[in-house]
Order: sequence, then structure tokens, then C-alpha cells
Amino acid sequence: MSELREDAREMAEKAIAELRDNGIDHIVLETYRPQGVQDAYYAQGRYSYDVIKDLRQKEGLPPISHEEAKRKVTQTKKSKHTERIAIDIVPVLSNGTIPWNIKDASTAALWMSIAEVMKKHGFEWGGDWAPKDRWGIGWDPAHYEI
Repeated sequence: MSELREDAREMAEKAIAELRDNGIDHIVLETYRPQGVQDAYYAQGRYSYDVIKDLRQKEGLPPISHEEAKRKVTQTKKSKHTERIAIDIVPVLSNGTIPWNIKDASTAALWMSIAEVMKKHGFEWGGDWAPKDRWGIGWDPAHYEI
């Protein structure tokens, strides 16, 4: 959180306090992201496994499988994370896992409960971006930016 720009940090701190007050279990996955990390993320699903592996290693990121390297995780080389005005937050289930695959209405509701609070505090939600799934959640539900 300390690496966010001051206005984004203040907004995020208020929103996270409200998430805690509402008993919404969550984890902050990422805030500021250096450009090299963004480039490594962008390479996924676009470049060879060796290129992805080298970019990740250069940035000190953990290795990923060949299968994971095929999955696109970002749509841009220019992220609001590199500008220090984005945060990734995810819900956490009682068993400690993150429900990445939204398979039912109750899981969708978890993601939307976080989005409702974050949007109330001035963030734009990546879950509002098309394309959307059958629950109306867009392609980047963990992402919030100002």
C-alpha cells in the first residue's frame, strides 16, 4: 500500500477498512508494479515460454508452468499499476483459496461485494470491462484503478 500514489493509497485504505468492517475476507495481491514486471505479465499468452521465463527471472518473479504461460493476464503494456494508481484485491474463501473461476452466483457475489465497496470509494473496476461472463463480471475482476 505504501507504494501507491498518496491519493490512491488514501482511497484504498478507506475502502479496505470498510471491507474489514463488513467482514469481507480479501487479500491485496498487488499495488505498484515496475514496468519490467508489467512487461513479463504482458508476455504471457503472447511470447514463447523461454522469453516469458527469462522476463520473469529478470524481475525476480517466481517461475510458472508452460500451461500458465499460455494464459494472458493483462491486455496492456501500459498499466495503471506502473503509475501507482491501481490495486488488485481478491476475495478469499473460508478454506483460504481465491475463487478465480466464478462458477456460481454466490462466488460472483463475493467479487461484487468487494467491487461495490471499492467503487463507492472512487475506484474503477476491471470487472466492469467487457467481455463479461454470465454473471456480468468482466475480464479483470481483481483490478481497481483511479
